[in-house]
Amino acid sequence: MYFTDQEKAAIVQLAKLVTIADGEIKPVEIALTKAEMDRIGVTNVEATLKAADNMDFGTACSIVSKMTPAEKKYVCAMTGTLIAADLDITESEKAIWGLLYNLCDFPQMSFKEAIEYMANL
Repeated sequence: MYFTDQEKAAIVQLAKLVTIADGEIKPVEIALTKAEMDRIGVTNVEATLKAADNMDFGTACSIVSKMTPAEKKYVCAMTGTLIAADLDITESEKAIWGLLYNLCDFPQMSFKEAIEYMANL
């Protein structure tokens, strides 16, 4: 998959959102976010993080909602896997993922399916 710089920033914005949804950022979430930034081709981390920080939630969701079905499936699986990474899925994380599901037009997917999808990439 190829993502534009704007799409990369939107993906990072959503990744950051789900990592803080439970009120704390854990090392495993940071490591997974960095790995996914590498996977999607982020070459200038500082610029992408700055663009993500300057992008509001609605814009990020709008950008992701316009992606191809395969790209949305990846973003859905990536955010679900980030949520599950610490092995403690909270109600606030479930609520955020449900919101993303609706606003980003994500495909139907369970946390287990998200993890399996990411493991097979």
